[in-house]
Amino acid sequence: MALQKRSKDLLRKDAWLLLQEQQDFLKQKSLKVEGNLAKFFASQQNAKCWAAFMPLSLEVQIDYSRWPDKDFVFPRCEGQSMSFYRANPDTFEKHAKWQVLEPNPALAKKVNANEIDGFLLPGLAFSTKGQRLGKGKAYYDKYLQNLSQTKVGLTFEFLMKEEIPQESTDVKMDFVITDEQIIEVN
Repeated sequence: MALQKRSKDLLRKDAWLLLQEQQDFLKQKSLKVEGNLAKFFASQQNAKCWAAFMPLSLEVQIDYSRWPDKDFVFPRCEGQSMSFYRANPDTFEKHAKWQVLEPNPALAKKVNANEIDGFLLPGLAFSTKGQRLGKGKAYYDKYLQNLSQTKVGLTFEFLMKEEIPQESTDVKMDFVITDEQIIEVN
């Protein structure tokens, strides 16, 4: 377990370094990820409600307004757990600790997990096997652990790995979408 944690920590450090090296190209690469996401959504006509995320500066940037037929909900970390809210741009606030935009619960409507058709997830790295390397707090893993909805990782091709060390609580993706490909995980 300690070796696995160390391996994940090294992968996280490498991912952050790669992101910093590539930051001049991230906007262009994000547009390509967005194009592949559009192709994916075309195959998911019946899935209307998608859990999304407000990206940090070095994560894939997605303009969710491109899909007015989709209903996007966004996460809010609450203690050691996560909840999703239906929110618009006026209802977001910065999380005090992580400086990520989250829905303000006083202005947004909380959504039950069974109302969500699929999840779009950020990550520091993904594998073609659907393994995800998050930031290490396990918020998504805890939330998704017993859910069967479609899970889609969004990332840049240069962050794809052959294998990512996994723990029993890590949740695998059903699809991984990069700036170069859409991977359906078997």
